[in-house]
Amino acid sequence: MRASPNLRLHTALQLCLFLAIPACKEEPAKPEPSSSLPAGWIEVAPMPVAKVKHAAVLLDDGRVLIAGGEHDEGGIVKPSKSCEIYDPVSNEWTVTTPMSRPRILHGILLMYDGRVLVWGGYDSSVGGLDYLNDGEIWDPATEQWTQTAEIGLPGAPSPRLFRHNGKHFVAAKSGIYEYDAATNTVFPATFAGSSLSNLAGASVSVFPDGSYLVAGGDGVAGAFNTRYVEGTKVHDQVSHGKHAYHSTLILDDSLVLLLGGMDSRGEIFNRNTKQWELLSDAIASKDEGIFPGKPGKVISFGGDRVGELAVESRTFTPIPRPEPSRWGADGNTNAVQLDNGNIWVCGGWLGYASPQGFNDKTFIYQPME
Repeated sequence: MRASPNLRLHTALQLCLFLAIPACKEEPAKPEPSSSLPAGWIEVAPMPVAKVKHAAVLLDDGRVLIAGGEHDEGGIVKPSKSCEIYDPVSNEWTVTTPMSRPRILHGILLMYDGRVLVWGGYDSSVGGLDYLNDGEIWDPATEQWTQTAEIGLPGAPSPRLFRHNGKHFVAAKSGIYEYDAATNTVFPATFAGSSLSNLAGASVSVFPDGSYLVAGGDGVAGAFNTRYVEGTKVHDQVSHGKHAYHSTLILDDSLVLLLGGMDSRGEIFNRNTKQWELLSDAIASKDEGIFPGKPGKVISFGGDRVGELAVESRTFTPIPRPEPSRWGADGNTNAVQLDNGNIWVCGGWLGYASPQGFNDKTFIYQPME
C-alpha cells in the first residue's frame, strides 16, 4: 500500500524539523545556596574520587585541574596518579589523562604558556616513601603529560613552584632550581640571593618589580630564616616563628602576609622596613591557601578553620564551615580562587572515626560583605 500524499507530506515535515532542530540537551543543574549550609557557601558537584593531599590549579580557561593525592581503596589508603578537571560554569567534572606515576603533596604551577607543571612530592606505592625529584607537564590542548628532567638530589614533599621574569622555578629541599621547558633541563638558579638550602616547605613571594621574599623551610638552620632580595641586594632576616608548609599572600606593594605552617601564628613582612610583625590571633596550622576577599579583607583556608583577616585592624574572624567537612591539616584539601573571586575547595579527611574516610564534597565560598 502506498502512503497518502498527506501522510508523505507530514512525514517529510517531521524529518525537516528533526534535521533542522538539534536534539535538546539537558542543562546541568546550577548550584544554589542551601539553607542547611552556613552563609556564603554553596555545595557543588562532588569529586569523581574522594582524595586528600592532591594538588589543584586554576587553568587559563577558568576550569580547575586536580592531580594526584591519596584515595581510599577498600579501606586501604592508596597513592593516586589520576587527574580530574572541574568546570565551575557547567558544574561538571571530567577525567583527564593520569600522570605517569602517583604523586602526593607535590607542587603545582600554571606555566606562562598555559600548561601545568607538577613537581616532587612522594610516592608510597613502592613500599615506604619514595621522595620524587622530577616533574611532569600537562598540556591542555592534548590533555597529555610529558616527563621532565630530574634535579639529581633527594626530593621532599611540598616543593614550591613559582614564576619569575618569564622563567619557572622550583624551591626544593636542596635549593632553588630553574626549569627550562624548551630544553627540558633543570639547574641551580643563578639570580641574586638564590643560593639557599633547607627549603622543603618554604614559600617564595615575587613582587611585580621582580623583588622576592623566601620564607622559612623545614630545616634546623633554615626554619627561622627569611631572605628578601631586591635587585642585587640581599637582606637576611629572622621571623618570629618557625614556618614551613605555610601560605603567603602579597597584600600590597610592600607587605607579605604569612599564615599557618609549623607555627600556627601569622606574621606580616614589610619590605620597606625589612621587619616582621607578629599577629596576635592564632590561625590553624598548615593553611591550604590565603586569598583576597572583599576590600581590606583576606580569606584563609586550612586546617580545621576558615577565617577572614581584616588587614588594617589585624583581627581574625572565624567563618562557619559546612559539615561534615573536616579538612584537616597536612595538605588534606585544596582551595583555589576562581576568576570571579569565589573560593573553590574540594576533598579532605573526615577522621578515623568516619566510615567514609575521605571526603568527596566540593564547595564554593562567596566572600561576604
